[in-house]
Amino acid sequence: MCSNLAQTVSQRAMSPGNEELKYGGVVINTSGLVAEKHVDLLVEAIKDFDVDHVFIMDDEKLTASLTTKFKPAAGTNDPVTNQNGTALHIEKIVKSGGVVPRNPEVRKQEM
Repeated sequence: MCSNLAQTVSQRAMSPGNEELKYGGVVINTSGLVAEKHVDLLVEAIKDFDVDHVFIMDDEKLTASLTTKFKPAAGTNDPVTNQNGTALHIEKIVKSGGVVPRNPEVRKQEM
């Protein structure tokens, strides 16, 4: 399903009149999908969408996990890349001081 969505977005970006999408890119918000069992879903999305930048808010474990999944072959000085050979930048960013985490009950109410 993720690959189908990625294909559709790519086709739309290449169609005439969509220069903003083609050159501006797409933001993929995972809405806090960070549990250990979901890392493989994030990896799949990164590969399918040919992602070149990943910004992780305040999660050292996820940052390390994704960096490990995409690290270059041992013994090389190659940069981290996605499956298509595009340089992949994985950045951890810090939350602003006033940000308050939402618990699962609050998230359910928002749906």
